[in-house]
Amino acid sequence: MKDYSEMSDFEVNNSIAVLVGITPDEEQYHSYGDRSDGVLYEKGEKIVDYCHDPRDMWPLIVENKIDICFIDSSNSWASFGLTKNKLLVDSSGDNPLRAAAIVYLMIKDAE
Repeated sequence: MKDYSEMSDFEVNNSIAVLVGITPDEEQYHSYGDRSDGVLYEKGEKIVDYCHDPRDMWPLIVENKIDICFIDSSNSWASFGLTKNKLLVDSSGDNPLRAAAIVYLMIKDAE
């Protein structure tokens, strides 16, 4: 399985956008102040940012039954999910939505 943790937020966002049928506008970046990782689509009129915007990621979390929890001992967020073959996949880090986004990609990669 691919190591999605090595991908930038933009690469994670772009990969999910393609999986859900969104065609990004030539992988343009959108600036959020100090972040530039959203994916522009529909002629630059809309932005998806699965790693930072719960409005984009939450429907995928619910649909795929992805869990998110905080781990006190490591002071980080963890996310877990099951593939269709009942394989447990997980990711962790400082950003709970990014962890869930990586689990989503792992679930889809296993299909």
